[in-house]
This record gives sequence, C-alpha cells and structure tokens, in this order.
Amino acid sequence: MKDKRLRFPIAVAALLLMVAVGYTAEVENQQANPRIIHVELSPESAPASYPMRAEFVDSFERAGIAPWTTGGDAASGLWGIRDTTNTYGPQAPAWDGYRYAGHPSTDIPEYPSPGSNPGYLTWIASPTIDITGWPALYISFSYWSDLEGAMTNFDGAIVQISPNNGTTWLQVDSNAVGHLNPTYDAHLANTGQLGTRWAYCYSTNPDWVTVSSQDLMALGYVAAGNQIKVRVNFAYDALSGGQGFFIDDVYIGDAPPPDLQPPVIAHTPLLDTPDTLSNYTVTTTITSRTMRPRSPTREMDASRASDSSTSALTADSSTGSSSCSRDRARSISVCIRQPDRVLLAPSSTRLPGSNHRATSGRP
Repeated sequence: MKDKRLRFPIAVAALLLMVAVGYTAEVENQQANPRIIHVELSPESAPASYPMRAEFVDSFERAGIAPWTTGGDAASGLWGIRDTTNTYGPQAPAWDGYRYAGHPSTDIPEYPSPGSNPGYLTWIASPTIDITGWPALYISFSYWSDLEGAMTNFDGAIVQISPNNGTTWLQVDSNAVGHLNPTYDAHLANTGQLGTRWAYCYSTNPDWVTVSSQDLMALGYVAAGNQIKVRVNFAYDALSGGQGFFIDDVYIGDAPPPDLQPPVIAHTPLLDTPDTLSNYTVTTTITSRTMRPRSPTREMDASRASDSSTSALTADSSTGSSSCSRDRARSISVCIRQPDRVLLAPSSTRLPGSNHRATSGRP
C-alpha cells in the first residue's frame, strides 16, 4: 500500500513535467518561426512596443491610427482615419471596406494653409518591422489625392524607408528610376518643405492608384536583420490646396506584390488547317494574384488572399483587327494578332504592327 501511495504522486508529477516540457518545446518552435505572429487591430489598439517579425498588411478598417504614428507640423492636423461617409476625400476605398488613412484628419474641403511658405509637412509612419531572416523586401500601397491642381507640382508626397528603426530615412526611388511603379509624377517646385524632390504631386481624384516596389533589399535600401519603418511624407505650400492625400491597403513583406508577379496566361490552341482566309477565335485566360485586405479587423501576419481574373479575346485574321481586354489586377491589356502569339503591352504603348493602342486605367 505504501508503494502505491508513492507511485501515484510520482506519476502525476511526471505527467505534469511532460506537459510542461511539451509546452516549452511548442513555444520554442513558435519563436523559431517568425511568420506566425498575429496582431489583431481593434479601435482600442495601442502602438506595438516591440518589432513585428511578420508580413505587414493593413487597410485601416478601425477607428484609430495606431499602430501607425503620425507627426510633422501639428497645426496641419496630422493624419487620421477617414471613411467613405465623409463629404470630402475618397468616396470609395481602394479595394474593400470603407476606411483609409489620410491628411487632413478631419472632413474639411481643403487641407489647411499656413499662410506663408515653406508651408506644412506631415507624415505617417509604420510600426517597426524586424526583417531578420527575410530574403527580400517589397512594399505596396494604394493612394488617392486631390491637390492644389490636377497636374501641378506645388504639393506632393514621397515614400521613405528607415533601416534603423527611424533614426535615419531614405527616400525610396528618389531619382524616379522605377524602384516604385508607378514612380513619382514630377519634381516639386521648391515652394514647400520637400524642396525639389520627386513626388506624387498630380491629383488622382476620383481614382486610387496602386504603387508597388521592386526588391528594396536587393537595391540596397535595407539589409536582412534591420529593423525597418516605412513612412509617407506629405508637404504643401502656403496657397490653397485640395481635399488631401490618402493611403490604403499597405503591404510590407518578403514576397513580390501582385503587380510584380507575372500572370499565368493560357489560351485555346488552334486546330491545324490549310485555311488561311477564314476568321479564327482564340480565348485567353489570365490568372493574376490580387491582394485583398481582411475585415473588419486587420491582421499583420503572413497571410494574403488571392484572386484571379479572366479576359476573353477574339481576333479576326482576315482584317487584322483585335479586341483587347484589360486585366484589372495588373492594369494591362492583352491583344492578339497571330495564332499562338500573345502580346502583353504596358499602358500607352503601341503594339508592333498594329493600329491598336493598349490602354490601361488605374486599378
């Protein structure tokens, strides 16, 4: 009886020890895999006080700007969460939901003028992201702007990145050579705090524009192991402005954004025939990934949804005419003029040997 009494506590203790060891092993395994961190945002979320080591996806479907931070000239009103119920600003989101981040932070017809140059500058910065173990770094986002004029260069925004948690900042694509696509519109006119930098300074109203980067690690902006931040600076001079500058659907990760991933193109082959005079029809299917942010709360994690789009195309061999269908996810047009030949044309590019222009609108 004495042995039985001793064996029972020993067995219980051993079982508890096994559970504890198993739990510890699971925690260690999670710590070794940085891509499973989930941080859900709610209206009460506070800025994260530790670097995130997961892919960052955010489309601002909440009441507060956190975990982003905002600063600059306080009198300008800084950045805040706006939505489609406002009178001014975007009347639709870039993809889904109804909220986005923007300046001004309140629903007013024009961002406030300081009355004298060099005007105001305000910024919004991401939380810190630890890119230890990342093989690459890509960013993408959508923006909407209504500025001083449709195509003026007095007010504008730039994208910056910090490789050292905000100590120093570099402008991404400062020479507008294509590190961002589309790249900046023009040099600013040196009437504001951004001087003559290249900037997004043309109004996009009523459309959203989606911007994707090349691999910023390969281009030397950051290195594996850095703790990075991404920031958007918006500056404007003393004269009257517009409804503002807004961003939505931000992605920061180690996989190329959808715009940099080639679509999968498949088409029905033509039957062998000696007939060269009759019309022929080729149906082309384009499958392309589209990033769809989550709702109603947003997670910063390693998950992204995918989508596909299909374009049908008919070509007339006798006249050489063709009908083009635009792929919404990648903003390209597809035209075909010969059997088994598909031409992918960027915006405003004339197809070789054709009178048709490949057209592309904003996403």
